[in-house]
Amino acid sequence: MSPFSRFAVGVSAFLLLGAGVSVAQVVVLSAHGPSAGLYPQGAVLRSDKIITLKAGDSLELLDAAGSRVIKGPASVVAGQPVAGSRSTLVDIFAKGQHAHPGIAATRGFTLQPVSAPGDDGNLWRVDVTEGGDACVLTGQKPSFARGDSSAPAPVSISRTATGEKRAITWAAGGMAADWPAGLPVADGESYSVAFEDGSSVTLIWRTVSPSTAGVEPLAADLLDKGCYAQLDRLRAASGIELPDPAS
Repeated sequence: MSPFSRFAVGVSAFLLLGAGVSVAQVVVLSAHGPSAGLYPQGAVLRSDKIITLKAGDSLELLDAAGSRVIKGPASVVAGQPVAGSRSTLVDIFAKGQHAHPGIAATRGFTLQPVSAPGDDGNLWRVDVTEGGDACVLTGQKPSFARGDSSAPAPVSISRTATGEKRAITWAAGGMAADWPAGLPVADGESYSVAFEDGSSVTLIWRTVSPSTAGVEPLAADLLDKGCYAQLDRLRAASGIELPDPAS
């Protein structure tokens, strides 16, 4: 793949975006080098965002045009224009909204994507309070975070197939947590997640492979796997607004 590193090309992409040709989201597939912390794997960036990389940086991005690698030093616009991608994505997002129109109430605390500099929300950060299907990149360890860190939040996670259990406790002030070591994350693995108030949900992992064909196949994969919260996160980052299904 050729690095997308010329600023003139980036300016052209930005002008086309202003004309409404492209959809405004780019997914970070991998990042290496001194600026990697600004662009974590799974981060969803607006495609009109200016990315500035230093010498030694390497950033692999996925947008509607496919995947590409940017190498520093460089200053470029994140997205590439592709005509027709918006209508396809609107259809996928609308199907997801129809299948999962609301977000369930959470139990005592809220898990939310944690924003970082240069990050509009991590696509692979999971809200376990909802239960149901959650997608994770093949071979990667998932993580999750909560919006209210004011109090401790104990959670018990039990593997359905074996009964094996692990406990997680967010300390007061703690925002993020990693998936417990020793509990496999494979397609179809089911877990019972129990909360301090005695309620519980069933969480089922679904694995996806990062597509190099564009954001549309990734969105379609999230829809097919039933990962509706992550699909909606991708929609929100794209700037696409859908009609309220209740209206």
